[in-house]
Amino acid sequence: MPEWWVQLVGRFRLWWFGPNWDAPVSRERIAEAAAVFLDGAMTERQFLEWLSVHVGHGSYDDLEDLVGLDDDYDPMDYPDADRWFRESPDAEQSREAVRDAARRLVANYGAL
Repeated sequence: MPEWWVQLVGRFRLWWFGPNWDAPVSRERIAEAAAVFLDGAMTERQFLEWLSVHVGHGSYDDLEDLVGLDDDYDPMDYPDADRWFRESPDAEQSREAVRDAARRLVANYGAL
């Protein structure tokens, strides 16, 4: 296996799982994930799921509503709500709120 591939996979694992996935990650790391989302590599749902796993509840007060959206539209608990969130024109306001929050995170904390 080429060395560049090993390094790439290692960086992806570190980015996705984090060194301490059960602890809240830094705001800079959150901004990095937001930039990946804004570049189109993640959907709104995937970004919310990432936030839920890597930030969690009670970590950052200003992100609590955003983290809570993952609970509201969790595909395991609410498959119909998840589909509504991903596809319904009526959910565009919620999806836009996720995009706006991601833009603010990148603007305030920059992507690494």
